[in-house]
Amino acid sequence: MGWGGVGASLNRGWWGQYYRLAWTFALTGQIADAHRHLSWLANHDLLAGGVLDVREADPHFPNCRSYPLSCIIMSASLLQRYDILRATVPELLTWQDETSGGFVNNKDPLQPGFGDQVLFPTAQGGMTLVQLGLLDPARRVGVWFENLWNVQPNPDKELYHVWRQEGGLQTACEPGMEVTIVTKKRSAWEWHFDGGIAAAFLAKLFMATGEDRWLDLAISYQEFSMTSGDEMFHSWQTCKSGWGAGMLFIATGERKFLEWTLRMADWFVGRQHADGCWAADFVPDPPGCPYTDEQRNESWTIHVVAEVAMHMANIVAALSTEGGASSRL
Repeated sequence: MGWGGVGASLNRGWWGQYYRLAWTFALTGQIADAHRHLSWLANHDLLAGGVLDVREADPHFPNCRSYPLSCIIMSASLLQRYDILRATVPELLTWQDETSGGFVNNKDPLQPGFGDQVLFPTAQGGMTLVQLGLLDPARRVGVWFENLWNVQPNPDKELYHVWRQEGGLQTACEPGMEVTIVTKKRSAWEWHFDGGIAAAFLAKLFMATGEDRWLDLAISYQEFSMTSGDEMFHSWQTCKSGWGAGMLFIATGERKFLEWTLRMADWFVGRQHADGCWAADFVPDPPGCPYTDEQRNESWTIHVVAEVAMHMANIVAALSTEGGASSRL
């Protein structure tokens, strides 16, 4: 995957599917492409004060505005773009709730989801804070994950993933919208990325601090993912599970995390097309899949490729270690 493959699409001026590209390019050694893409974003989609232009937000996650910003900051950190970090890091911190430590969906009280704190943007925000060495706010994210886990009513079967400062864990929603508040193990179209991204963040927080509480919590979230059954492999929603397992293999050296990382690697490789891409092409679609054929366009394919390539790079990194080094340091 190179810069030339996405240039035409980027001319539309929409960052919605491309926020991860510079991060992926950086991890896969395509440094020039990473810098070109990051510069494009800085010139077109970052407003004064490091605010990301969200007038054309990702239609699939319209309220999770901190998530793409966190990803862009990750790539800027890896690429030593301190000018972009200077502009964006203070803005990212405004999305973290001062009391709970979670990252809010949006900051506009007139918009739906105001004040909601969702697991995956909070995990990504936490990872970005660890990457930046901002460990005190990262610990506050860790506490958010502790609180979320400790009030789960039935973690053997499901994981509720929305917290509200007024009301705590959210367990009620409109009919047909359950996927937006809870991940159920034995169903294909769920937010199966929840356990993996939570574990990846918490494992990184453990590595950065040496504090065992984060490792124990990471294992709880990852084991939720690893015990979700074969249904999770019927959609891309499971993609982040290899991330969590790989980080935990680095941290602990435990064989169960190595075996799960290898299983995820085999799954990714098995779904790769002859031209090197991955696509949202599960046939038939799992029940509950919200995407239409019209949405499975070049833009969406680029988004899927960027994400899977990033996860493969993280898996390669994990498999290149002896495992368990973090617990010996």
